[in-house]
Amino acid sequence: MFILLFSMLSYWTGTPITSLTNPDYRAYDSPYNYNNFQIGAGWQTDGLDIKLGGSYMIDENWIFTGHYQNYFLNDGDFPTGENAYDSKFSQSDVAFGALYRMPLNPSLDWVVGGELGYDWYKDRKTSSTADDIIGIDYDDHSVGIKGLTGLRYSLTRNIDLGADIGAKYAYDRTYLQTSAEMNYYFTENIALGGRASYEDHDGHIGFYIRVSN
Repeated sequence: MFILLFSMLSYWTGTPITSLTNPDYRAYDSPYNYNNFQIGAGWQTDGLDIKLGGSYMIDENWIFTGHYQNYFLNDGDFPTGENAYDSKFSQSDVAFGALYRMPLNPSLDWVVGGELGYDWYKDRKTSSTADDIIGIDYDDHSVGIKGLTGLRYSLTRNIDLGADIGAKYAYDRTYLQTSAEMNYYFTENIALGGRASYEDHDGHIGFYIRVSN
């Protein structure tokens, strides 16, 4: 699996596989490893999720970001804010964006940025209660717009931290998003990470593997 992952990363960055095992540790001497690709899974109040994501430093200030995420939810609310009445549904989004990095000191960066994405959800099993509710659309989609600000901090050479706060607009509503993460690099290229977040009345915790170049 790691061979496949390294091959994908090599193609993605245009970097030979041999150099991925001994790169410059962090691009532009930044305290946080912004050049990365990751895959992970997590749990939240109403179900599970999987996520693919990554970012790339265009120069010492600008960072390109992107992700795809899918939630397998069993209750709670639809993304529109309406009660799901115990229905099972899948909620997905894909987004691309940019961060602007402002170094505060050698170990700490402040970032601001945004994302433009596409959100959709699809009912997998509608409850009998929800069947009786007229006017709820169980298959819907929306353009999503997000703005955020955050900090990136190098605790040690092997551990970096991040925290964000922002807001997202989708399905004609705006809601708060907050998150915090920690990444431990057991090699210069591979890290295990954990992330806790709160979004639209739901708590979430997830874990991932991250490959950096």
